[in-house]
Amino acid sequence: YYYYNVFVSGVPADGNYYYEQDAGYNAYLQILQAQPVVTQLSTPEVDAKSTLDVDISAYVRAENASGEIIDGIFEWTEEFVADFKDSAVLRFPAAFIPADPNYARAEFDVEVGVIPKMLSLNFTGAVKYTYSGKPTPDMTYTVSGADEGDELDITLEYTGDRINAGAYTVTASLGNKNYAFGGADSVKVTVEAAVVTVSFEKEQYIYTEGEEIDVRLVYSGFVAGEGKDVLTREATFTLISAPGEYTLRASGARADNYTFDYVSSSIIIYRSELVDEESGAVFTGKFPANVSVALSLAENVSEGNADKLYQG
Repeated sequence: YYYYNVFVSGVPADGNYYYEQDAGYNAYLQILQAQPVVTQLSTPEVDAKSTLDVDISAYVRAENASGEIIDGIFEWTEEFVADFKDSAVLRFPAAFIPADPNYARAEFDVEVGVIPKMLSLNFTGAVKYTYSGKPTPDMTYTVSGADEGDELDITLEYTGDRINAGAYTVTASLGNKNYAFGGADSVKVTVEAAVVTVSFEKEQYIYTEGEEIDVRLVYSGFVAGEGKDVLTREATFTLISAPGEYTLRASGARADNYTFDYVSSSIIIYRSELVDEESGAVFTGKFPANVSVALSLAENVSEGNADKLYQG
């Protein structure tokens, strides 16, 4: 602080006025201290649940407005009032006391990082299911590494569909900030499509040419009371009505949450008649497709049963 005696005298600028006498006044001129700029250049770290008597050191710098370093001392301004826990970063009050009286005392907070204790998390539930029409069971897990008596407050979050075919993610989180998971905190769970078997009603069909052919498919394996009504497209197969022996194969079924396996069948269609091209004789009955007829009559054959002419 500086003290000045201020003396006022002279002639007023306005000629309509004058001083009856010179006036003297006492006045004070105060020069304010500059405020240092304090910067914390490092963040000390301590283990979670450390006691309050741990040593803490931080790299802190004080500068003036021109960026020049100011000499002085740093000190804590009060006792620590909290354990080092439950926060990623704690702040404790400190002060810088400049050696130069032209600078003012500066108060600031020192940030102290808290290092959580690592836990080992192991997901023990299944990570692959088959579609059942119901939500998958809750994920199970084990955790090791916590201090006895500590409540970890672990919660599981499910991201995705737990019912329909596809995949979802299970993520574990800790409510106790003194701890963290040392490895992966999430796991992917897959719901695979259920398998429906598409087969024919019979392993083999036998018909004679001209008969009405009735071949139908059977679906088995739907779950949760579902059935053909969930199909977005039914299976189809090609049916040949000409005499012969054929393999029946179905394909093309579509439905959400299902895949399809196909079981083949066979069909035999017999010829209903045989014709001798030379004589024009017609034989009716049930004949394999690859059988033909040719008549050759002996002189001593006068009559007979045509059915007996074919011996297979």
